[in-house]
Amino acid sequence: MNTTENRRSANSATPYIAVHPGSIIKDELEFRGVSQKQLAKEIGVSYSLFNEVLNGKRELNPEIALLIEAATGMEAQPLLRIQLDYNLQQTKLSKSFLDRIASIRRVAAVM
Repeated sequence: MNTTENRRSANSATPYIAVHPGSIIKDELEFRGVSQKQLAKEIGVSYSLFNEVLNGKRELNPEIALLIEAATGMEAQPLLRIQLDYNLQQTKLSKSFLDRIASIRRVAAVM
């Protein structure tokens, strides 16, 4: 049986390694020859905060995404979608969270 529901596509596959939007921004800055310190100063955020976003230690939030968009032209919305996908994938990899979901499903099955 080969229905649309049974087919898998590359677009529906979960990547093996989650990609944080900071790595994409970091690559773009390197390509353009712009330093992290330079852009952090330009957009008015502390270098340490900006560096933590670029290194995946902090989430990219809408404010910083819009500031990056204004400075570089990199659209904020796709970067924020990547952050959401990253967050979801990291959550799905959390054993404690998966145990919690399994527990809820057992309770819900009885209802």
